Amino acid sequence: WLEDGQPLLLFEHDGVARGYPLAILIWHEVVNDIVAGKAVAVTYCPLCNTALVFDRDVDGTRLDFGTSGLLRYSDLVMWDRQTETLWQQATGEGIVGAYAGTRLTLLPASLISVGEFRAAFPNGELLARPEGGLSRYGQNPYENYDSSERPFLFTGTTDDRLPALERVVGLVIDDEAVAYPFS
Repeated sequence: WLEDGQPLLLFEHDGVARGYPLAILIWHEVVNDIVAGKAVAVTYCPLCNTALVFDRDVDGTRLDFGTSGLLRYSDLVMWDRQTETLWQQATGEGIVGAYAGTRLTLLPASLISVGEFRAAFPNGELLARPEGGLSRYGQNPYENYDSSERPFLFTGTTDDRLPALERVVGLVIDDEAVAYPFS
């Protein structure tokens, strides 16, 4: 059901490559997984298009994450089932609860196409649609959001150097954070 041009989030650990199609993540937003022994939270916020992978082990405790149903700065707020701490997805920071002020360890991941994944990792594993899952996988429930002039529930001041919902790639180069617009 996945076409070669569809995007997915690639995570690699100890020789195991796993792909998480955005067509699934857009509906579920958080996947708790173990890749080659590494417990990870694969996360995607469809409103701000942030696709990030975090280490689930914090201070010797393995956390299981879920979506809280809350937004903060138009970004997904996750929660962990062990302490019920709320976590900001874009930063990995605990914002309310036992781990408030703690940051999850961000792990390297990439957005690539399904075709690129299949070519580069012929033995790679792809997250499958859940059995009996949604029939609407591949449809965007937020279809017109990207053309909005203002992020949903955002009350701050927007930066006028780019449109408010411009997609960017964020990188850290020599300890300096930079963002490059897709356009």
